[in-house]
Amino acid sequence: MRKILFIMLSLLIAWSATAQKLNGSWLGKLSLNGGQITLRLVLHFTQDEEGNDLCTFDSPDQGADNIPATVNYVTADSVVVNLPTLFASYSGKIAEGQITGHLCQGKQLLPVTFKPGTATFNRPQTPLPPFSYVTENVSFVNKTDSVTLSGTLTYPSDYDSKKVKATPVVLMVTGSGTQNRDEALFGHKPFLVIADYLARHGIATLRYDDRGAGQSTGDSRAITIESNLRDAMAGLNYLERTKSFGKIGILGHSEGGVIAFMAAGRNEKMPDFIVSMAGCGVTGYKVLTYQNHNALLKSGMPDSITHDFCRALEQMFEYKIHHPSVHDAPEVADSLCAQSGVSLPFMLKAALRRVLAPGSPWMESFIAYDPTNDIATTKCPVMALNGNLDRQVPPAMGTKAIEKLLPDNKLTLIKEYPELNHLFQRCKTGQPEEYSVIEETISEEVLSDIVRWINGLK
Repeated sequence: MRKILFIMLSLLIAWSATAQKLNGSWLGKLSLNGGQITLRLVLHFTQDEEGNDLCTFDSPDQGADNIPATVNYVTADSVVVNLPTLFASYSGKIAEGQITGHLCQGKQLLPVTFKPGTATFNRPQTPLPPFSYVTENVSFVNKTDSVTLSGTLTYPSDYDSKKVKATPVVLMVTGSGTQNRDEALFGHKPFLVIADYLARHGIATLRYDDRGAGQSTGDSRAITIESNLRDAMAGLNYLERTKSFGKIGILGHSEGGVIAFMAAGRNEKMPDFIVSMAGCGVTGYKVLTYQNHNALLKSGMPDSITHDFCRALEQMFEYKIHHPSVHDAPEVADSLCAQSGVSLPFMLKAALRRVLAPGSPWMESFIAYDPTNDIATTKCPVMALNGNLDRQVPPAMGTKAIEKLLPDNKLTLIKEYPELNHLFQRCKTGQPEEYSVIEETISEEVLSDIVRWINGLK
């Protein structure tokens, strides 16, 4: 899931800035973990009508664009840029067509040099027109929340309106975070690639912008897992009303896989099948605890401290589930740490205190959500997939947990893929830092398996 709860401030240092009395984009590279990780950073400079310098910041390798930045100081040979949302700043000297300086975040000074340019990606699987199939811009309404979702309905290349029962259709549900209909991230467009592949193999799809994204209405700040489910159900109902297809299913990635089980477990008629790609089969807070454990070890934190922190973090989550409003978060966090007998550095204690502070509606709902009952009551055929190098939802919390809960169904397929990550890319480590540098958007084997399984349900 794209919303990993990065607890340590040091894990947020993938940001940088630069400025100059010039318009245009400047590209820099930030080296982390002794050079093991390199993140590209881009600053975009413009001026307003009065000549004031304006700036925004991108971290394309983390899928972050248009981060607010403020040009605090600029002369002919130096510049200072503030990144308030990242609690960071950048100071640099301008000379010989580049800016040489340091990113400051907390007590860390990280060297970054910027030169004119921007980041580009090579994504060979991204389909380009003309297409051999028909696409249609459509919209549907979640009446409960008064939200209109806009999307793309893609018909298969061999679609025959006189044989609608022969054509299955899949509603595509994105992972966590506000995403567009292509689930675009790190230069990849996974849902566009999947829709294209399915269309060329006899399967229709409907992919849509999340509420508050693209052309969909609604406030993304108010999103919860339950509201995402209502949006998805509105999409299923729309597909049923068209009377243009046969079996109607859901294909969900990450949180979308969770939404698929919620829909199937709570409704008898729809969907007819689901494809869960890296969906989780355990409580949300356990996934977040695992993600923090992975992030801390990767940052070089000793095993003993990582173990103690995650043990305390799980306690914080459990407490928060039963006490949604914690007015004295620092005191409660310190008390829970003392009860568990853990001794942690100041920065990690401060991070635990923030866990008990009021969070976003989505985070609150995800921490508390337990998929056990929804999976156990799912009667339709299920295809559940995981990469064995998934560092966000590992197979132990994904396919293996799902398989233990699912009712028997001879059509169900559970599969774990070697050397694939959370995005189902062929990878080396599975860490999120690899997503942007891998040119493959999604494994061809996974695409082929999805097509074969869905078409086998006819």
